[in-house]
Amino acid sequence: LVLYREWRPQTFSQVVAQKAAVKSLRQAVERGQVGHAYLFTGPRGTGKTSVAKILAKAVNCADGVGGEPCNVCASCQAVNGGTSLDVVEVDAASNRGIDEIRSLKEKIQYPPGNGQRRVYIIDEVHMLTQEAANALLKTLEEPPAYLLFILATTDPGKLPPTVHSRCQRFDFHRLGVGDIRTRLEEVAKAEGLTAEEAALAYIARRADGGLRDALSLLDQAWLYEAGGITLAGVLELLGAIPADRMLDFSDALVTGDLRRIAVWVQGVLADGGEPGTVLRELAYHYRDLLLAKVSPDLLEPPPDISVLEEAGKFSQARLLQLVDDLLKAQGELKWSPSPALTLEIAMLGLADLGATAAEPIEMGKDVAPPEKSDLLEEVRKAWPKVLEAVKREGRATHAVLSEGQPVEARGKRVVVAFPYPFHRDKMGEEGNRRIVQAVLGRVLGHDVELEAVLGAEEHPLVQRARNIFGSEKVRVTPPITGKEDQNER
Repeated sequence: LVLYREWRPQTFSQVVAQKAAVKSLRQAVERGQVGHAYLFTGPRGTGKTSVAKILAKAVNCADGVGGEPCNVCASCQAVNGGTSLDVVEVDAASNRGIDEIRSLKEKIQYPPGNGQRRVYIIDEVHMLTQEAANALLKTLEEPPAYLLFILATTDPGKLPPTVHSRCQRFDFHRLGVGDIRTRLEEVAKAEGLTAEEAALAYIARRADGGLRDALSLLDQAWLYEAGGITLAGVLELLGAIPADRMLDFSDALVTGDLRRIAVWVQGVLADGGEPGTVLRELAYHYRDLLLAKVSPDLLEPPPDISVLEEAGKFSQARLLQLVDDLLKAQGELKWSPSPALTLEIAMLGLADLGATAAEPIEMGKDVAPPEKSDLLEEVRKAWPKVLEAVKREGRATHAVLSEGQPVEARGKRVVVAFPYPFHRDKMGEEGNRRIVQAVLGRVLGHDVELEAVLGAEEHPLVQRARNIFGSEKVRVTPPITGKEDQNER
């Protein structure tokens, strides 16, 4: 049994999601206003060819009601069985040349044998060669009244604009996890399958918006576990990472334990984990932790206490950075000659060596800030470490802070001067200021109040002079405007 074939929608009402396309096409059939050419676009497994077949049945159905095919008449039965002479499916990926399109143009001259319309469904139409696409375009310009073209593609950008302009276009979108899970529950119940809710939720997510892929995964899990589908079994089948192993990795990240991270990666690979799967699973995991912090109601199923506790180990900015780095690593993996090595280096690169990942620690009220005269020098020496830690928390904040330099530090107050008003104002924003204050607080060992100012003395040219001659030998009297004589500086 192949579930995705068995449960392929046979009427418009059975199509999951894709409401705009379904409603428009059903009304077009009901009103007798079906066009001569349609373009269905969208990711694989979202229902393009299924809806194309439903439309092909509906336009030739003798007993349809409300724009729906009856699936009982001879015409509908022929389409369902793949024996209809009036509905022709063409795979453009393997029939992409000019000769194939010329052959098609010869056949379309013949009117339908039984129904009212002769329907051509051309899948992956973007795979046609330029010459073949031009030949198809001529047919789309002036088709016979009985002809209906339904073009389907996962890459509409490769089609000439002239093809787009001659078709009614419907975009098929990825299905939501909730929609897919609901459908999986319906299928499991109808087939008499015992399945854990968490297992179906994981399959729904793993399908990445494609219902066909979700049903295929459900089919595999059914065969893998005769006694019932469990989350543990699904994870094992797909080479995914269990929750306890995810927690181990998070602990290693927070503590910056490179050895533990390396051992973790080697263990995952030894157990058959694919580098791409590992990166994807981790990206989803830290995305879940982020949602658990900001909006738990968006998670399906709702997070348990263990997820909330793990999320508490990271700041929101750190979780965003982790997801971003993991997604970038996935992109690099495609071109890597050694995926395992790329994975290991990427994982080690995620480590929080400065222990900056956790939420800022609230200092006790009895901890007094140091009042020493060399505090500014201490801040300046630690500035590279501060910049690196801020970069881990937020790259946008780091980009702004890297333009500034500390010019005063006493007690809780640290003043950072910027050469331009833009940077000063951006650092004055609550989000940026909070991140930098938290990092400075960890470095200095006490709460910090950050003040961003505009200072002529911190112009990039002055900074270079300080680096060359030393701060004590450089003094600027009038503000630099760019109009002074070079010899007066």
